[in-house]
Amino acid sequence: MPRSSMKRHHNLPAHRVRLIGREQDLPVVRQALLASRWAITGTHRGTFQGVPATGRLVNFSGIDFSRVVDGKVAEHWAQFDLVAVLQQIGAVPATAQA
Repeated sequence: MPRSSMKRHHNLPAHRVRLIGREQDLPVVRQALLASRWAITGTHRGTFQGVPATGRLVNFSGIDFSRVVDGKVAEHWAQFDLVAVLQQIGAVPATAQA
């Protein structure tokens, strides 16, 4: 995750990150690009996106891509469902199920 996103995850101090997929598939490296899928489980114990701690358990997943140059990450992109996290901590109403 980009540094700005990682800072926000410090407010999930008991968080656990796991890679998703078959062991032989992860992480995927093609030339200078590294791709991985991940899942985080943690407790909302600090302000996250302006929402004070709720003590609620949150679960979300995402995907990262990093471009590596000379063994160091030169660029990094991450995607995850922020709306789902905000719904889990009560900041955004959950959508109605069809």
